[in-house]
Amino acid sequence: MHHHHEGLGCGRRAAGAGDRTRPFRLPGARPRFLPDRPARVTHYRLDVSLDLPERRLDGTATLSLHFQRGADRVRLDAAELDVADVRWADAPGQALAFDVADEALVVRLDAPVVAGARRDLVVRYATRPRRGLHFVLPDREHRQRQAMAWTQGQDEHARAWFPCLDTPRDRATTEVIAEVPEPMEALSNGVLVAQEPGSRPRTRRFHWRLDQPHPPYLVTLVAGTFAALDDRWETPDGRVVPLRLLVPPRLAPLAGRTFAPTRAMMDHLSAWTGVPFPWPRYDQVVVEEFTFGGMENTTQTTLTARTLHDASVAEDFTSDHLVVHELAHQWFGDLVTCRDWSHAWLNEGFATFCEALWEERARGRDAYDTAVLDMREQYLEEADARYARPLVTRAFHAPIDLFDRHLYEKGALVLHHLRGLLGDDDLRAGVRRYLEAHRAGGAVETVDLERALFDETGRDLGAFFRQWVHRKGHPALKVSFEHDAAAGLGRVTVEQTQAGAPFELELDLVVVRGAARETHRLRLGGRKDVASLPMAAPPDRLVVDPDGWPCVTLELDLPAAWLRATLLEEARLIPRARAAAALAKKGGREDVDALRRALAQEGPYGLRGRVARALGEVGTTEARRALEAGLETVADPRVRARIADALGGFPGDPAAGDALAAILAGDRSPLVEAAAARALGRVRTPGAREALATTLAARESWNDVVRRGCLEGLGALFDPDALDACLPWLAYGKGEWTRYAAALAVGALADAGGMTTRTRVVEALTSLLRDPELHARIGAIEGLQAAGDPRALRALDRVGDTDVDGRVRRLAREAMRAIREGQDRATREGRLRRDLDALRETSRKLRDRLERLEAIVDARLPGPGPHDGLPGRRERGGGGGGREERDVFRGTEGLQEG
Repeated sequence: MHHHHEGLGCGRRAAGAGDRTRPFRLPGARPRFLPDRPARVTHYRLDVSLDLPERRLDGTATLSLHFQRGADRVRLDAAELDVADVRWADAPGQALAFDVADEALVVRLDAPVVAGARRDLVVRYATRPRRGLHFVLPDREHRQRQAMAWTQGQDEHARAWFPCLDTPRDRATTEVIAEVPEPMEALSNGVLVAQEPGSRPRTRRFHWRLDQPHPPYLVTLVAGTFAALDDRWETPDGRVVPLRLLVPPRLAPLAGRTFAPTRAMMDHLSAWTGVPFPWPRYDQVVVEEFTFGGMENTTQTTLTARTLHDASVAEDFTSDHLVVHELAHQWFGDLVTCRDWSHAWLNEGFATFCEALWEERARGRDAYDTAVLDMREQYLEEADARYARPLVTRAFHAPIDLFDRHLYEKGALVLHHLRGLLGDDDLRAGVRRYLEAHRAGGAVETVDLERALFDETGRDLGAFFRQWVHRKGHPALKVSFEHDAAAGLGRVTVEQTQAGAPFELELDLVVVRGAARETHRLRLGGRKDVASLPMAAPPDRLVVDPDGWPCVTLELDLPAAWLRATLLEEARLIPRARAAAALAKKGGREDVDALRRALAQEGPYGLRGRVARALGEVGTTEARRALEAGLETVADPRVRARIADALGGFPGDPAAGDALAAILAGDRSPLVEAAAARALGRVRTPGAREALATTLAARESWNDVVRRGCLEGLGALFDPDALDACLPWLAYGKGEWTRYAAALAVGALADAGGMTTRTRVVEALTSLLRDPELHARIGAIEGLQAAGDPRALRALDRVGDTDVDGRVRRLAREAMRAIREGQDRATREGRLRRDLDALRETSRKLRDRLERLEAIVDARLPGPGPHDGLPGRRERGGGGGGREERDVFRGTEGLQEG
């Protein structure tokens, strides 16, 4: 499953996760374990009929049971099913007694069944489901919407449309026979066995079958009218896999651009895993109003229509990440499935890692490194602002609580780290063993991956998994250097500044002298580790962790000249991006010039975008001029969007406001316009509100991205008059994601005026908490949390207990906790943000004056020496060999590269 999220801005933190965030575990959460299973289901036969106008399903489920021990009752998962009767298939004349309560169907058997027995149980039922099976119908506000129905079983929603053992551990073969109105077709897992007229006039029946076991949450049913594009893929041994792409007819012209790489992705994933695509066919079905980005139902992925894109964003948006993520799940999640949801990182972490691997395969190593940096920033944003948790944890209210930036991005970063630790060949061999060893039973836990890697490589990774999977947080490293001329040593000091115990890890260090490069692998494990490197003179520079293998934050306390050389001369993207971030903190005239040159150079957008961000963080007039020059010379819209975003770091600067207003007036990329709108709100120059409100009212764009940017910009203005521009966009029919953006903007404006403004905000957002559109409700919760008003607590409490979607319940509980912990926090933060903007403006003016003074001094004094700015000789004291400060350099670890 892929979370559907749009936009870039991801925060970073300077300290290790877990020291300032709230706990992941919410009140009332308890450790969850799988239930006993006296009988397992080996096959489901679902015969269902859909009534779309009534939003109703009538069904007969036949479950083939294999009793593992004697039993006098059978318990099945069944949520809000209206069960008519239950019978044995071989005794249809005798109904069985049953009870339905607490999302369970408990069947009392007419006689005890002995261990080893096999019998088929038939359940007749009907449902108007609130989850699991979704009916999408046009209405007065959505006349273009196409009528259809689709299922979403993950995490525990299969039970809402058929009785089952609804855990990822329990796998069975399936048949789905679905009757739908003409001219619709019904789509499901596996192969189409038959198509015939239905039992009612103007209906058709479609019979699908999959003979390989898979879990209930991956059973799919989609009904609708689609345009189809057929293709095929051939395995290395000559097996032909049919491929099919199905989209709503009005969206068909956009499909080719979105899904063109599918065959190449199948080649790549089959080769990388060493396991050819393991299923008989692969369909990709695009549906309306899907609540996630995509869902990896076995042999048939469901995807959101929002991923289809037109030529206006073809340069700066791709669906590759979504398409390859869901395809990778056919191996990681479908062929081999986490045994229970506490180990779901084995599904989502692998699929997210495969996104980065595809970037490398399709676009080169810089694209892979960019993906790694993006994942790290997304994980760190959550670890900093929300919570930190172990990847494997059992204490949660609902499994969906786990589907966060830890499960996806940190899980992928753990696999990236393993790639560096083991090497490509050993990692791939271990992954192949993991898949082959468990494809028969299918259910795995983290220890199964650990054992497969050990069996293949001989590397015992118990300590690695304990630290990076079963412990929360990550190391925060501060790296410094000094040269001791008398001793002929260079000393690299690495301090771990995060809360909690130190991590044990390896960190690569490259010593650069001209064309020669010497790599040392440091073994860290103390609060302060010191590596002593023999060197008569300081090097040209040090490059720390060039591949970015471990998931760490780095504070580089190194000479600015080294950082500038790293930014401009290194080949690898990750150290260059880190150097840009470090130079932003130094902010000297030469540092800004180096950043300006890096932005102007042709190069990977993943670097240039981060350089733009660094210039925005510097905040001086010269930095702003460098960004403005970038707008004139940079063609890549992805970089231009980052430049626009960086210009938002100049509050009150008329030149920044003018540059952003010019972009907003018209750019060839709507995503660049959206970034400019968001930034213009942060700059808050005169006329910003009028420009944003005018564009909001008039500008149509792909997925409404420009309107959403305008709404975010209006929310950032802290102008009470902006509220009137935002409130109309909360209305049903304005577009679900546009309403989400409006809710966030409205919440951000709670402190812009007096009590009247705050009351209007709370009343408007509270009214959305029972809205039919998921993301409108989510936006309302997040807006109320930002507002921080205790009057919202009662409504949030009701939503946290009763909303049908687990994501909404979780966010409501988090919002309540945040409001209760600091009921006046929003007011204080609003004032602090305004004070911070004023402080930034003062800082910018002081830095401008300092730059002018530096220029005068440089004109009067000779230039610096080759190692100007290096730390001087340190007086050596006693100790240094203990755990808290130890020498970690081992001479045998140096590897000559140049």
